[in-house]
Amino acid sequence: MKKVDKLGRIVIPLELRRKYGLTEGIKIEFLDVGEGITVKPYESSCRVCRGRIFDSATIPLCEACIAKAVKIYHEKSNTKAKEQYAEQKNILFRILFR
Repeated sequence: MKKVDKLGRIVIPLELRRKYGLTEGIKIEFLDVGEGITVKPYESSCRVCRGRIFDSATIPLCEACIAKAVKIYHEKSNTKAKEQYAEQKNILFRILFR
């Protein structure tokens, strides 16, 4: 059993930190699971499809969504594709910068 200090901190036992890769400086998230709290390493997710982002990318998109965006960009040469590109670009910017 661990005690919570006045700042709300707790110490995670060393064996659990090792088991789950909780090293100094790693981001963690706290999830309310109804009957208690779950603590787990934070995983970034794609802002479009909620897929997993495997590296610390500066753009919060997975590889598949980046590939789709690049494909749309390259297809914008004809008029219909330009309209589609503009619409999808607006949607993408609203998702990224909300």
